[in-house]
Amino acid sequence: MSTLNLKSTHKPVKAYYESLDQFDRLGVTHETAVRSAFQSLLESCGKQFNWTLVPEHSMKMSRQQSVDRFQATSGFNTIIMSPLAAGVGLNITGANHVIHYSRWWNPAKEDQASDRVYRIGQTRPVHIYLPMATHPEFQTFDVILHKLLEQKRQLSQGTLFPTERAEVTPAEILTRLQTTQPEKKSDSPLTIDDVDRLDPKFFEVFVAALFQKQGYQVAVTPYSGDKGADVIAHQRQGETYGLLIQVKQRREGGKPGNDAVTEIVAAKPLYEDIYGTTFYPVVITNREFAKNAHQLSRAKQVEMYERKWLMRSLKQYPVTWEDVTRCQFEK
Repeated sequence: MSTLNLKSTHKPVKAYYESLDQFDRLGVTHETAVRSAFQSLLESCGKQFNWTLVPEHSMKMSRQQSVDRFQATSGFNTIIMSPLAAGVGLNITGANHVIHYSRWWNPAKEDQASDRVYRIGQTRPVHIYLPMATHPEFQTFDVILHKLLEQKRQLSQGTLFPTERAEVTPAEILTRLQTTQPEKKSDSPLTIDDVDRLDPKFFEVFVAALFQKQGYQVAVTPYSGDKGADVIAHQRQGETYGLLIQVKQRREGGKPGNDAVTEIVAAKPLYEDIYGTTFYPVVITNREFAKNAHQLSRAKQVEMYERKWLMRSLKQYPVTWEDVTRCQFEK
């Protein structure tokens, strides 16, 4: 994981990334590791800002003691808890503002967490906040999730709807995402102009989808800590090698330089050791690489694909928003 240059006020975030880095070195990639690292972030926030934290897997008595300390504090204070910790019979009438920073995909559990401040003894108006990222031209992930949660909530309140069926599923999110890309149907092939408008992370997923169309098994590496490779294209049928790809997206102007070549060359032995196969290094951009990058790529035997190659590939192997979204969820 890359070294972070953080101010002293960023200690909680730094602790979070250090926890993730530790799990990475241990080879732990399960969701539990990320949740554990996030708990470390919350604990660090609690210590730095003197907030009250209710650990997710703490005993009931320990949770109640944390809440009691929060309730006994005069003036402004903050208590942090996950929906799991907040949904277990706690009375938190000392709070009247609830911020759901990370949405739980089950509206019943989310409501149980909010209800902790609506208990007997609450004397002030209660305010519930649901922060969401929005965009004027299309529905973001946050907006889609919110609408699905509201639909599930209304259905569960109006019928005898089992709680487990009220939970939003990844398939439902995927279906909605496929139809929310701006000015483009999910089954319409992308143009080079569409590719130019992609942000760098989505460009990586697009490249993976493009090679998937060509018969490769693909994987997109983590956005940070990728050691220089963005996309891994495994062997096609009958081939004994794969492609290790570094991508450089430019929305307008500017030519990528030597860094793409040097990064993918450095990544090659690491990924060959991990996968036990031979990788041919490749660098891709939606523009053109600088002259010095071309010279270095020839010296280092790195394949270089630029805008004209992308345009030909899009004609030969059309890629849709649906392909890109599916590839993103398969990471």
